[in-house]
Amino acid sequence: MRVKSIIAAIMALTVCSATVGCGDHQNEQELESKMNSTSEEDIEKEIEKIAESIEASESLQEAAVEETLPEIVYEPTDEILNADFSSGLVQIGNDVFRNGGYYTVNQFIAEFENRYDMSEINPNGLLKEKGTDSVKIVSKEDENLSLRVSYTNGSKEDKISVGEAVVLEIEASSNKEENCWYPKGIRCTAEGYDYDNIPTFLEENGFKLTEDLFNISTVTLAPSEGYGVYWEYSSSSLGTTIQAFKFNDVSSEKNLLGCYPLYVYGFFYRLEDAKAYNFDVHTYAEHVNDLNEYPRITE
Repeated sequence: MRVKSIIAAIMALTVCSATVGCGDHQNEQELESKMNSTSEEDIEKEIEKIAESIEASESLQEAAVEETLPEIVYEPTDEILNADFSSGLVQIGNDVFRNGGYYTVNQFIAEFENRYDMSEINPNGLLKEKGTDSVKIVSKEDENLSLRVSYTNGSKEDKISVGEAVVLEIEASSNKEENCWYPKGIRCTAEGYDYDNIPTFLEENGFKLTEDLFNISTVTLAPSEGYGVYWEYSSSSLGTTIQAFKFNDVSSEKNLLGCYPLYVYGFFYRLEDAKAYNFDVHTYAEHVNDLNEYPRITE
C-alpha cells in the first residue's frame, strides 16, 4: 500500500493545485474513494498523463515567452556612416570600435565591460616581448553576438601585463557577423556593390587606380610607395579564383605604438554574377612611422 499512498499524495497535490476548494472535506473523501476503487497500475497511468499534460503546458508557456521577446535589431550609426577610411572605425552590433592600436587592454575593458563579458581576459597575466594574443568576448545583451579582440606587447620590455598590451583589432566573431559595418556604412557582406560600381565609389572617395607599382596578382599588402590607391587583386588557390578590388588608407593620428596604422580594405566579388559578397579590412598597426616618407598618392 506504500506505493498507492505515495501516488495518492501526488494526485492529491495535483488536484489541490488545480482546484479552489483544496481543503474541502468532501473533496478529500471523493479522492479517497476513487483511490480505493482504482488499481495501482491505473493510477500510475493517470499520473503519467498528468505529468505529460503539465510538461506540454510548460513547453507552450516557454514558447510563448520566447515569441514575446523582442528581436534585437542593429543598424549602422551616424558615426560609422560618416567615418573616413583613415579612421579605422568598425561598428559591431551597436558599438563602434577603433582599430589600429588606440586602446590598451585595460582601457578597452574599462570602456566596454558594462556591455561585454570580459572574463576571458586576464589583465594580470603576462605577455612576452612582441607577443600577440586574441580572445573572444560575448555581448551581455545578445549571447549570439561576439567579438574577437587581438592585442600585442608593443613595448621593448621582456614581459608586460596583459592589461598594458595594445589592442590591434576588434572583429566580428559570431553567427551575427553580418551586423558589422565599416566606414561609409559598408556592411561586411558588401551588399549593394558589384564590379561596375566599386571603382566609381572608390574614385568618388579620393582613391586612384594603380597598376604599375607592384605585381597585383601576388601582393596583398598595399604598395610601399604610398597610400590612397586602389587596385584589382586576383589569386587562385585550391581551384578557387579570388577576385577583389583592394584599397588602402592611413590614419593621420599616431597610435600607442608610435605609428600611423595602415588599413587595407577589400571588396571581394564573384565572377559568375560580378556581385560583391564580402568586405573586409586588415590592420597594420606598425606599418608607417613617418607620413612624410609615406605620402598619399594624388595623381
